[in-house]
Amino acid sequence: MKTRSLWCLAAILIALGACGEAEMMTGKAEQGIGFPHDRIIPPDLPPLVPYPGLIDRLMWVRNGGGDGALWLLDQYGHSYNQTRTFPEASHWYPAGVAGNRILWQQTNGQTSLWTMDANGQFVTVHWLANPDPSHGTRAVGLSVAQTYLGQCLSTDDTQNYYVTWDTPGYGSHPLGEVTVQLIDGTGYVRRSTTQDKPFAGATALWFGKSADAYEKMLFRDNQGSARTFRAQWNGSVAPPRYDLIDGRSFSRPGYQAVSMNTHTYYGYFLFGDPGYDDQILFTSLNYATDGGRAVLATFDYQGNDLAIDRNFSGGNGWAATSYTSLPLVCP
Repeated sequence: MKTRSLWCLAAILIALGACGEAEMMTGKAEQGIGFPHDRIIPPDLPPLVPYPGLIDRLMWVRNGGGDGALWLLDQYGHSYNQTRTFPEASHWYPAGVAGNRILWQQTNGQTSLWTMDANGQFVTVHWLANPDPSHGTRAVGLSVAQTYLGQCLSTDDTQNYYVTWDTPGYGSHPLGEVTVQLIDGTGYVRRSTTQDKPFAGATALWFGKSADAYEKMLFRDNQGSARTFRAQWNGSVAPPRYDLIDGRSFSRPGYQAVSMNTHTYYGYFLFGDPGYDDQILFTSLNYATDGGRAVLATFDYQGNDLAIDRNFSGGNGWAATSYTSLPLVCP
């Protein structure tokens, strides 16, 4: 990690010097509306320095449902300097945070998508249609839809998002199902894909672009471990689906996986290092009494555990539900 830090420092010095006049890539016109791409590499190198004010966000819930808290952290996720709290009824659960949106799921099936301002304050709400409420389907994850890693974030309703839904096993689908919907910022569904989950006891958690530039699905097994799969679009079958390959398992003893995030570290593409890591958020099984502990584990784009765990504590009764690193904002 010391070598990486030196590379990043060198890149930042270059950015402040010779590259100071370089234009930043925006990519605002492309928001991944078509079918997912297997692997798209950015048409240009990403910006060398982060957008001013760029912050990560960590979502919490108290006592398993109801009150939510949004931590606004620094770009390294080391500390938070602001907290936004959202008092809600006990049957609401903050299932995901991505971009400037928060996904809320109600136990009776209602689902809402909140828009937040740059300071994490509530602006407006859009309601999402549950794709299969009769079988207990619930919204479980949210991510920013990107055509390529490093694509900027549009803070208006033209930005697309992926919503992940989990359906328990039933009848002809004993493993249960996972649904991935591509929506715009108003909740309008541009595409919806439903398929069987890949193994018994799986709970779907998240879908989105990962550090290796492929789409990835995250599941939790019945032991609490994270199971990730590369999700390769297969439009040659009916109905179309994602082929799930290269399954891997990650765990933290005493914790269960709840969400995933692709993190950008602002170095450069030095010596083949793409500048992106995957992060899996684990929340403590004993959050009610151990101070609400959570761990953010980091893995490189090849799936290697970097042994960089960021530890958080939300307080007794608080459980972490979602973590996101904000992309650069489109001008």
